[in-house]
Amino acid sequence: MPKGLKTVGGRDYIFSGKINRPFGLKGELLITWNNGCAPVEPGEGVVYIEVRSADVNNSKSRLRPCRLLSDKRHTRFNIVALEGINSREDARTYTGGSVWVLKEDLSPLGRDEYYVFQLVEDLSPLGRDEYYVFQLVGMRVETIEGEYLGEIAEVFSNKGADIYMIKRGKEEILIPAIGDIIREVDVKNGVMKVRMMEEW
Repeated sequence: MPKGLKTVGGRDYIFSGKINRPFGLKGELLITWNNGCAPVEPGEGVVYIEVRSADVNNSKSRLRPCRLLSDKRHTRFNIVALEGINSREDARTYTGGSVWVLKEDLSPLGRDEYYVFQLVEDLSPLGRDEYYVFQLVGMRVETIEGEYLGEIAEVFSNKGADIYMIKRGKEEILIPAIGDIIREVDVKNGVMKVRMMEEW
């Protein structure tokens, strides 16, 4: 099953976005949507936030349903209000979390528009050490010694070179996608190993 799909209780969920951090004091969140906009209609649709257990010995997670109240574009992200998240403290709980939506609830797209999960099986094979962006966003990043650095929040180009934005809470690290730094990419397990450099 592609990384962006999961089945829980016999229902199919689609990975739709990543929560970056709180915005303001009223519980709004900055979210990066996979398709650039919310996957359901604001005011009516429901999204599901993946909530991981606070117990470090428990790797299980659950999906919390939240009605999408509003969705507004803001620079690289969207400002999103979700029902039941009413303060900055509430919102901070979900920093770095994943947003999912029921497959049958997805908003219809226009002609010649597709969701990423619809294209996965039709994608052309890439060469060695080449990856699609959707495979990298959300990937856990560690040093080759095993130190956790954060997760890939965004991939962008700068002067012809790809840059990975790694986020851990409020901290951001920009890593160039070059072989001297990127030592291992495990798409199956969602882990990237990098070599630390003093000039970061």
